[in-house]
Amino acid sequence: MEELYLAVLAGDGKITRYKEGFYEFPDNELKKYVSKAELKNMEKEGKYTAPPLTIHDIIIGEDGSVFITCEQIGTSVTGSGNSITYMFEDIFAATISPLGSLEWLRRIPKKQGSFYPTGIGFKTVFDSSGYSILYIDNEFNLQLKDDEQPKLHLDGVGGVLLAAKITNSGELTKEILLNTRDEKLMVHPPQFDRINKNQFIGRTVLKENDTYQLMLISSK
Repeated sequence: MEELYLAVLAGDGKITRYKEGFYEFPDNELKKYVSKAELKNMEKEGKYTAPPLTIHDIIIGEDGSVFITCEQIGTSVTGSGNSITYMFEDIFAATISPLGSLEWLRRIPKKQGSFYPTGIGFKTVFDSSGYSILYIDNEFNLQLKDDEQPKLHLDGVGGVLLAAKITNSGELTKEILLNTRDEKLMVHPPQFDRINKNQFIGRTVLKENDTYQLMLISSK
């Protein structure tokens, strides 16, 4: 998948393309966070490619813009094939302008592993200033260089709650909201919501007694 295709399903069942229909991914984002071998093969073929992606969010703005997130999902089989790890990796986020052009696309590196097909999940929250994507990941992935690959975070084994913030103009920053190992908590990002520009509230589980509690988290 190197492009998005957007279509509209009319009331009469007819499908028509939305605006330009096809939107190609920019090469500068496709080259990021891949192995040297992958990059070499893409350069040899003269074409940069994206991994298989699954659509996660489609958010229609009040101005008619469209915000889309996709996630790289796969499996990893170890040993004799009896052990399967479900992999939830990079997020691709893009905005289509009200006029129908691709304004920007950002690749957010992560590498989550889970023994459950439902995975760890991520949550997209938004307001007039932009979008925040909340997810659990390895803290070493906070500030990766473009030529580095993300390190693995295994579900239930520590990890940090990250907020990847994207402004309406596409500027991306990342911030650690909390360290689950230090706080002795289990956090499920899809259960969090934004209550104002810099605060999120959601349900967490205390590891010592498996009790649920609400947590209010503030970002910078």
